[in-house]
Amino acid sequence: MFMVKQKIACVLCPAWVNLPPIALAYIQGASNEFIIDCFDFNSALIKKHYKNYTEIFSPSFENIRPFMFGNVDFEEFEKSLIQYENEYSSFIDECEQKIKDYALIGFTIYQENIVPSVALAKRLKIKYGSCIIAGGPSLNMDNNIFLEYLVKNKIIDVGIKGIAEDIIGKIIKKILSHQDLSDVPRLAFLKNGELFLTRYANPDLSKLSPPNYDDFDFNDYYSERKNAINIYANVGCMGHCEFCTIREMYPKFLSKPVNIIEQEMDFLAKKYQLNNFFLSDSMFLGNGDAALELFHYCIEKNYKLGIQIRMAPYWDNEELVECASKCLYFMQIGLESMSPSVRAAMRKMVNQEKTEKIFDLFFKHTLPLYVNIITGYPNETDDDFFMTYSFLERNIKKFIGIGLNSFFIPNNFPLNKYGICYDENGYWKSDLVDIEKRVERVYLLCTLVEKSGLNRSFIYGYDNVEGVPLKDSSVTENCDYSEIRYFDKTWFGPTVGYVDRIKKLGRNTVVLEGWAIKPKSMSPFDAIIVKKDDKIVAISSDRYRRVDVAQAISEKCIDSGFILRFKCKSLENLKIYCLDNNQKGAYLLPKS
Repeated sequence: MFMVKQKIACVLCPAWVNLPPIALAYIQGASNEFIIDCFDFNSALIKKHYKNYTEIFSPSFENIRPFMFGNVDFEEFEKSLIQYENEYSSFIDECEQKIKDYALIGFTIYQENIVPSVALAKRLKIKYGSCIIAGGPSLNMDNNIFLEYLVKNKIIDVGIKGIAEDIIGKIIKKILSHQDLSDVPRLAFLKNGELFLTRYANPDLSKLSPPNYDDFDFNDYYSERKNAINIYANVGCMGHCEFCTIREMYPKFLSKPVNIIEQEMDFLAKKYQLNNFFLSDSMFLGNGDAALELFHYCIEKNYKLGIQIRMAPYWDNEELVECASKCLYFMQIGLESMSPSVRAAMRKMVNQEKTEKIFDLFFKHTLPLYVNIITGYPNETDDDFFMTYSFLERNIKKFIGIGLNSFFIPNNFPLNKYGICYDENGYWKSDLVDIEKRVERVYLLCTLVEKSGLNRSFIYGYDNVEGVPLKDSSVTENCDYSEIRYFDKTWFGPTVGYVDRIKKLGRNTVVLEGWAIKPKSMSPFDAIIVKKDDKIVAISSDRYRRVDVAQAISEKCIDSGFILRFKCKSLENLKIYCLDNNQKGAYLLPKS
């Protein structure tokens, strides 16, 4: 089928995280009967330009997102390709010279490196007639639209859907012996001039070989995780988040048996003399029993783990969290939002009450938490956003890092559900969110994170949102009102509460945050109303958890917190009311 000599290479192009490439290592581990040379061009570029790597190279990759999400625009993609080829021709030349003699070359393609990967693959195909194989997450996103584009345009010869470790040996053998690939699962290639997709089959993760990092020097990498060995324990995700494309890449959630993970760790620890491991999974294992077994093993062997999780019900287990605190050095959480309505729309696996309970456990045992946030979800109101903002503000010192993301519309997203359309500049907007809201919210979160003093290596932020520079506005804190006590002696006795924070955001926006309870029942009010000049300017029935209030007074007070955000130029003449479900109310008077 393809005329190829027996000289094989696998490459990773920039820009990608500065870690030994896990995909190349697993491919090499699975292909031990062939000699495969691995090239990390991302690391080579960083080594050459380490101090200004982000400044010089990141801007050229920022324009990837517009054609990786929403309606893919291949005209824009090809413009970006030409731009990259012009700006970085000398770097492409360097890469070309290192692999021009390899006739069979595999590429690992991520969202961030698709432009450099395609540019180099095209060069090799045109000048040397190389046989190009490609796989990776971005080829499996958006209904395989990029995979099919690259195959149809003869930029790559074979595209791989899902993981490649269980089939790479068969692919190489068949290519080297000029055999048909039609019986190998999860492939895309041209057959008789037409795109041909082979059947999908789940891989057996229990039979995969450990990764082989022999072609990489761990000392060449600068990441905070450079002294950890990247492995993975599963593919796919148990969740069904509305915005996620993981199930397009891996239709079924599959996990390695715990004993196989333990054997892999033992083998790698002995070979590379490292006891730290990072599990590059979007979902850490599949159930609490497996997680607990692995944690116990790591504690016994003195292994340290970095993991990435989506909030799953099994984390509501103090024994599990306590064990995690003894063996984890990093834990990334896909929280996304602290608003019940946003999380419900996203179809998160865990409800609000359990999410808050799990975070209480995480904080109690001081886990090394890195939290991912998505702002600007199509149904996110101002109150929804400030639930997330307030949660981060109260707890930011408990995190080692924050990942900020402005929401992008993926393919097959339910546009009609949210009334999504595009404005005259091509930016998406819903009934509640537009580009201005997204810019404002990212700015507020970036400002909050910047003020926190978190390690810059563990912060993912923005200079712009979808190409729009963040506004040069400021968040000013007018004051901290820590002693406002409220009374209504004619109702049911004194009501007790505090307005912990009154903030002005910009010129016209006020945020009021606090708590209030009914002393006799120790239950929270059903609603908080703000009036100015006898007109209602804000009302909130949503409550958030105030662990500090519960600890100081009663566990019944746990949900007594409230946040209101409203437009108001002046703080004068504000009147704040508490209402119960019988529509009785108490006017909140300052103690003074």
